[in-house]
Amino acid sequence: MLPRLPLEDSALDLLRACHTKMRLFTTALERIVESYAKNPADLQIPDAARITARYFREALPKHAEDEDLSITPRLLAVYPELAPGLANGAREHAVVEGELPQLTAALDKLAACERLTVEEFSSFSARVDRVVLLLRTHALTEETTWFTPFGQLPAEDQRAVRLEMAERRARPGAP
Repeated sequence: MLPRLPLEDSALDLLRACHTKMRLFTTALERIVESYAKNPADLQIPDAARITARYFREALPKHAEDEDLSITPRLLAVYPELAPGLANGAREHAVVEGELPQLTAALDKLAACERLTVEEFSSFSARVDRVVLLLRTHALTEETTWFTPFGQLPAEDQRAVRLEMAERRARPGAP
């Protein structure tokens, strides 16, 4: 299977696209919560929940791997002063990863047209608030602290990151 990434895009372009997608799906989470709060029988919720669950189950973990396994080691080799921020980013990935099973379970239930109990909805809504805030802050921090240094890495490092990103997305089940 061929990687599903445009060949002309640089690794930095792809990272920017990942962050755009992250923002779109955090907004989708907020809209699902808002719609469900207004009308749990809203016919748009199941499809939105299904698509959003797939993003959080499949795409977001690959993005975290891109950063943790491909980008961070290369940045640290050239810019060791970025170590505290990169370590914090890895911790944030772990926090989000810990939220995903319950987040996607609630989304799966909504995708199956099942109702959430009051307690389940309250928990889901609070989880969405935490994940949205963390991911938006995380993306902005990365964009303002290490996107520029990443763009200044040697071309061979950037090509290697891009290839590794493509390989992750070529795995079976990749979005």
